[in-house]
Amino acid sequence: MDTLTLILLAALIICLIVLVLVLFRYHLLRAEVRSFRKQLNKIRTTDREQPLMVASFSASSVELAKEINLLTEELRTMATEATESEKRIRVIMAGVSHDFRTPLTSIDGYLQMIQGLLAECDSIKKEADSLSVNDSDSLNVSESDMYNNTNKNNEISISANREALLNKYNELSEYIEIVYDKVRYLKDLSDEFFEVTYIQAKERPEMKGVRFDTILSDELLSAYNWIDERKLEVRPDILEEKLIVMADEHYLKRIIENLFSNARKYAESFVEISVRNENCNIRFIMKNDINADMNIDTRHIFEPFVRSKDRSGPGTGLGLYICKELADYLGFSIFGSVESNVFMIELIMPCK
Repeated sequence: MDTLTLILLAALIICLIVLVLVLFRYHLLRAEVRSFRKQLNKIRTTDREQPLMVASFSASSVELAKEINLLTEELRTMATEATESEKRIRVIMAGVSHDFRTPLTSIDGYLQMIQGLLAECDSIKKEADSLSVNDSDSLNVSESDMYNNTNKNNEISISANREALLNKYNELSEYIEIVYDKVRYLKDLSDEFFEVTYIQAKERPEMKGVRFDTILSDELLSAYNWIDERKLEVRPDILEEKLIVMADEHYLKRIIENLFSNARKYAESFVEISVRNENCNIRFIMKNDINADMNIDTRHIFEPFVRSKDRSGPGTGLGLYICKELADYLGFSIFGSVESNVFMIELIMPCK
């Protein structure tokens, strides 16, 4: 066998080996793709959380499996967050529906009572007018004892009607005040609900340097009247310096307003405020004492419609929930605790 034949034979053998290797590799890739497809189908159609497994250990298959696992985990996280968000919205919608229906039912009942009182007042007024006319006519007819007694009786009746009319007026004023309070509550609730839905709809906040010390000073000035009216002791421990945080100004103001509003509803004798600049973070702490009968579960402080141990407390029950949502939205940290009948909120904000 000459040299050329040997070369050709060797080349043929090498080609056959390469072909076999290529076919084997192709078979492995097809098997790997089929395995990926089956595993992805199980992940999509079941609750399987096991990551994608590879049958071979080629670098390309391993890298592909890693990327698919990362994508799957991100999608699972997004789905979980969407489910939790939907649950929160449903809870809020149910709470808002309940809290709207209850005062509306009261308003309807009180308006019917007001309508009845107005009818009674109109009847009393007509009777009083009628007695006044009869009294005037009797004076022109005769001066006998019979007419004098009639006049006295009419005067007594008119006086009684006036007193009854005054009582009805006072009762009417009380009912109108109750209706006004219910309407004001519904307005506050609708404002809070609008804020919640707006937070959920907006994509990202408009972050910029905001003077936190100015916002806090403005809120303290606004709170002066109710603090003085409630005879509350204010314990300030605030740095006298410019404090700039990265935030959306409107949302930061809303957080502080809600925290002061919460203190206004529940503080018994004092409100304590402290501000510290620590490690490029502004730490704002607000404390107030609460009624000893209040039973607050610290695990649920920031949940919607949580007021105390039930939903009968003042306010809409959305204030602290909105604080938590806005804090998360702005990248802040917020914590709540209760110790020895002292309620504390801690807000940590990054400096500019």
